[in-house]
Amino acid sequence: MAKVIAPFFSLTASGDLAKALTYRRVLANNVVSDYARPTDRRSNAQAAHRTGMLQARTAWRALLPSERGSWNAQAAGFPGISGYNLFIRYYLHTYYQEIKPLFDTRKFNQAKFC
Repeated sequence: MAKVIAPFFSLTASGDLAKALTYRRVLANNVVSDYARPTDRRSNAQAAHRTGMLQARTAWRALLPSERGSWNAQAAGFPGISGYNLFIRYYLHTYYQEIKPLFDTRKFNQAKFC
């Protein structure tokens, strides 16, 4: 990892360059490092979370416009959140409460997902 000054003739740079280098900011410094290929571990907890998100999105799409409107109205009380986000939040909270007994609590923690 190297500290850089004026990357690409600008003040800051971030992102990947040809999957060879990664430019990012760490604290107040510009840093360039080797590209780190993302891994997909496909753990049981990750699969459970993906299933929950899929079910939540499907449930949102199945709502009537009037039901979506009520979620949007409820979300008005929370600054910066939409009815969709509020619905997903409540849906996943309920989903996690249902599946939590299926997982060892040391390995599966709801706080890691939300």
